[in-house]
Amino acid sequence: MLFFLDKTIHQVFSDRQMNDNEIFFFSDIASACRKGKCYLCGDINSLKFLSKKLEQPAKNIYNALINRYAESKSIMELVNKVFVLTMNIDLSHNQLPNVLQQENKTQILLIENVMKWNISEPCCLIAENLEDCDFYTLIAQIQNSQGININFHKENGGGSTTSEVLCKCVTQDKIDSDKKYGSGKSFSPSKGVTLKKVMDTGKNISLNECNNPPYCIFPLEVHEVENLIPLCILEELKTQYPAMTEGLNILLKLKNIQNGTPILYYDIKKGFSCIREENKRIYWEEILINLGGTKFDMPPTTEKTTSESKPFFPPLICNAGLLKQTNNLLRNNKLPKNFQIDKYLIPHWKNIKDIILTWGCVSIPMYS
Repeated sequence: MLFFLDKTIHQVFSDRQMNDNEIFFFSDIASACRKGKCYLCGDINSLKFLSKKLEQPAKNIYNALINRYAESKSIMELVNKVFVLTMNIDLSHNQLPNVLQQENKTQILLIENVMKWNISEPCCLIAENLEDCDFYTLIAQIQNSQGININFHKENGGGSTTSEVLCKCVTQDKIDSDKKYGSGKSFSPSKGVTLKKVMDTGKNISLNECNNPPYCIFPLEVHEVENLIPLCILEELKTQYPAMTEGLNILLKLKNIQNGTPILYYDIKKGFSCIREENKRIYWEEILINLGGTKFDMPPTTEKTTSESKPFFPPLICNAGLLKQTNNLLRNNKLPKNFQIDKYLIPHWKNIKDIILTWGCVSIPMYS
């Protein structure tokens, strides 16, 4: 997270002494920045004031922040939101630099409240499991041409318990949307159970109190995180896991239908052995016909104990885990020579990059 110390810090403490809690806070947030747990910058006069008033090692850290003052402007331009720390909310906004005057660019936080938080840890990223967290971070790093340092404390949401983990992390310490089909002429897709629970938790008034840390719920408009894997990576993995072939062949055909968007809603892990919901059947029957099938090729409305024929929509079978193997390729920079982000994925990858860089932005650790 990018914290900006505004002018009110210099203004307020020019008229009175800092108390012990305030001294500890400004020292702690400087230490968090030094360790690469956040990105810290601010009004030049406030930074200079803190460098003079605080003892070592905080004094040296604030001196270093003054020296990189010009760099901080470009970092603030790159992230979606900057968290402004102020002693007086009423005075803060009009005194901010131009880069922070854009609509929705800032969230102004009263230091009195922030002092109650665990500022010594990086922002927490919660997803259904830790592989998801790693994938979102790797997506951002691949597109991170500016070289912003990224760091998160990662939490395993555990699917249906993700909302409980969110509540715990916000009150005590990008989730995917589980979308199974796209919009039709007369209907829109419903939200998955996990997302509904998370959204309900977000509406809970206890999470919106000003003394709780800021948080962001970022639903992905896809079935599951695996739907965000580029096709070229799936083709690379197919050489090692040939059981993926039938399912992958369907995805390659879907790439040419509706600009590839049906791939975002395909059940990659299970395929469609049956489709119960009426709207979902309408959506996938239209896709099936576009692929050259007929309504008789549609999956049944109930699961069958025996399969009389191969399903029209098979899964991509990878016993080692598609996401885990994808993360290994991305993490070790073993991308296919023909690596590219498919057109239907570009907006989704960009949104993930923006949210990860905004909330995961940290300083490069400072070592003496």
